[in-house]
Amino acid sequence: LFEWDPNNSVMDYYERALYNQIFGQQDQESGMVCYFTPMLSGAYKFYSTPNDSYWCCVGTGFENHAKYGESIYAHDSKNIYVNLFIASQLHWDEQKISIIQHSDFPNADNTQLTIKQTSGKKWNLFIRKPHWAKKFHIYINGKLTDSAIGANGYCNINRKWKVGDKVKVTFEMEIKTITCQDDSNLTALTYGPIIIAEEVGKVEHPFSNPSIYNDYYTLKYNVPIGIDTSLSINEIASIHKLPAKFEFLTNTNKLLKPLYDIHHARY
Repeated sequence: LFEWDPNNSVMDYYERALYNQIFGQQDQESGMVCYFTPMLSGAYKFYSTPNDSYWCCVGTGFENHAKYGESIYAHDSKNIYVNLFIASQLHWDEQKISIIQHSDFPNADNTQLTIKQTSGKKWNLFIRKPHWAKKFHIYINGKLTDSAIGANGYCNINRKWKVGDKVKVTFEMEIKTITCQDDSNLTALTYGPIIIAEEVGKVEHPFSNPSIYNDYYTLKYNVPIGIDTSLSINEIASIHKLPAKFEFLTNTNKLLKPLYDIHHARY
């Protein structure tokens, strides 16, 4: 889709899927993967087993984690697109262009690109403006640029780049609610593109039982009565980010963190 029509809406979707589904589907302790991420409040991620789970997503699921660098950048014959804010290096040998991206996103609200090699000619650097960015600014060598955002949602910077040029991108993230398209009673909280949630109880053995055929389809999550799986409007309004952490707190001391970081626990 992006090759047909390079626009930020495609990469906004890609980014949400990358962080909220793909990145969070693998158990950090065992390396096993989920068939899907349940949207039921109070549910938990249900993982494969090392020797007895041959689900389709055990194969493709593992492949995903080797492809994080696949769409950080894109190019056509003349232009480079910066799609994702992930620490990385780009080497475009045909055009003799090399870029390093330094980023701690989403923990930090900025990313920096440094030109390490360039052709000596003018070329276009397109930088994606995400839909979630409340404020979005680009600085070139410390100076704010007035480059406009195009209809495709990218800021186009056309110049004769020099080795050592630095491009700093800043973006302001905020708490938002997203309502499920087919259930107006189900709402997710996001900070930027990242879904955040509260752990509401540990799960001792969240792994498939090989003796039960397709148990990931029929699993009863048995959400315990009494678990609080909701947030009031006042609690949502009170959410604030904790200093130096990618964690959030409500006025009732509920601790929220990225869904991709919640494992072996209900959310």
